[in-house]
Amino acid sequence: MDGIKCSMSWKLGSYGERGALSDDMIESLAERFDLPFKLVRELSVLLGNCLNNDDDIAINLTEVRRSQAIERGQKYLKQLLRKAKQSSIGPQELRNALGSLSTYFASTPEDADLLPQVLDKLETATALTQDVINDIRRIHGTPGAIAEMSPRDKRFSRDKRRQYIVESCCYIWKRRRNSEPDRRRIWSRQSCRPYRGVSGTVA
Repeated sequence: MDGIKCSMSWKLGSYGERGALSDDMIESLAERFDLPFKLVRELSVLLGNCLNNDDDIAINLTEVRRSQAIERGQKYLKQLLRKAKQSSIGPQELRNALGSLSTYFASTPEDADLLPQVLDKLETATALTQDVINDIRRIHGTPGAIAEMSPRDKRFSRDKRRQYIVESCCYIWKRRRNSEPDRRRIWSRQSCRPYRGVSGTVA
């Protein structure tokens, strides 16, 4: 009714350096808003980063409290450790459960590597060994090594993709404004400058 095509919504995905905008969209934006192609291509990459759904992405799309995420991770890991010691959970089930945890708040690269090491051991494991149980116990005793990042109360969770998309557009527009000459100042100087003829005399 309002002429807006809702079916053209952006999709989450791994866009990489090609960005979220097609060549036609980049050309259209550059022409309509008098933007350099280089800036529009940079915007395309920034938008792609905002829409990225890769697990390795560094962007924090949902706001969580560090202390609460670590506390939830410790509590969940303690439950998994208990099940592992009681042999009430299988290797692959344990691996899937551990895979839902994050190392985002780990203090050091060594601490961040503890969880992936256990996941690697469980990938082809057919039974839980004491070695794996000891590794899980070590992770549990390392503050910040794991965190549970999903918000418990989704009524208060906020996906920040929209904010990041708007900030990316504003950033590119600011870059464009800073790179162009101040036409008003140039016009003002030129309009107030007395005209001098070929002989150099003021007209």
